[in-house]
Amino acid sequence: MPTEQATLVLDNSGSWRVKAGFAGENEPSVIFPSVVGRVKNYGYQIPLTQNLKDVYIGDEVEANMHRGLLVSHPTENSLVRHWEDMEKVWDHALCNELKAEPEDHPLLMVDRADHGRDSRRMTTQIVFESFNVPSFYPVYAEVLSIFASGRTTGLNIHSSDTFTSFTPVYEGIALQHRPNRSQFGGRDMTTYLQKCLSWNGHEVDTKVAKDIKESLCYIPLDYYNEFATGAVYKAQPYTLPDGQVILAADERVRPPQMLFEGMGASEEAHCSAVNMIHRCPEFIRVDLAANVVLSGGSMRFRGMQDRMRSEIQDRADPKWGPVRVVALDEGRYPAWTGGSLLASISTFSQMSISATEYNETGPSIVDRKCISAVME
Repeated sequence: MPTEQATLVLDNSGSWRVKAGFAGENEPSVIFPSVVGRVKNYGYQIPLTQNLKDVYIGDEVEANMHRGLLVSHPTENSLVRHWEDMEKVWDHALCNELKAEPEDHPLLMVDRADHGRDSRRMTTQIVFESFNVPSFYPVYAEVLSIFASGRTTGLNIHSSDTFTSFTPVYEGIALQHRPNRSQFGGRDMTTYLQKCLSWNGHEVDTKVAKDIKESLCYIPLDYYNEFATGAVYKAQPYTLPDGQVILAADERVRPPQMLFEGMGASEEAHCSAVNMIHRCPEFIRVDLAANVVLSGGSMRFRGMQDRMRSEIQDRADPKWGPVRVVALDEGRYPAWTGGSLLASISTFSQMSISATEYNETGPSIVDRKCISAVME
């Protein structure tokens, strides 16, 4: 059980799910969709006796869709677009779901390395002025994923529902190169899987396609040999919600293969990784190549670790030595887990921004005190 002063850990660094809990826990105790639903205004008042709300958050939205809600997402491609809604989501996570009083708890919030200065300052302003937290520390998801692997240096390859990013981290500092991100992610693979299934006469909705992707898809070490030997045509059954059984064969490898054949209009994932290492200072390239850390749902396909290592090694500078790739085994929430670990260390309070420091300096204090990226 968390203590009264336990640090709150909040991860909203992705676009679709909020993860929240207390420092020291192994996984978030609260997970819900980052979505807001508002009741449409039809020009008449709902009787108060119905005890209905005007705004619903997270899982409440799906449960009340019959009311004709106007649905919006505070973030797009992990970037905050609607701050008022974002604040409502954070309030729901901390106060309604965790049952915490934010003014009684330090707060660690997971950010992303490609979020701009204005976004970080706005976040800092909201947590101090709206939630009245006693102290606050924002830290990048990429850095926390490296921490969660037991490292302080490495190349984090993160692929989520809406994007894939490549971030080098050295001694706990993200080296911020641009561009280091592709607007390609698991959602694109799901859409492509739907097309593949449709070509074979199977029409499935997005939810079913996503489940097929997560349960049956894999990455072969040699994609073309998989076809040459016929191994890819060994079909696996999948039972649809209506009880119908379909067989998935080559559809199981085609969607994740997109990562290695150009992600939409972007270059291949392994090429992006090699190019990112090349762009870093020469003296850290060996360490980065030896500590490639995979995170995010779209990096969890069976065979991904071996395939990524093989592809990067084939294109790596021989001076880098052996490439080593680690696939995080921290469930689906390595950044949150890393944040939970970081917020548990004895020096965490010294790292954080106190309410007194914020009141003296304002939102810009985050630029000076919370340096977890080097902008180049």
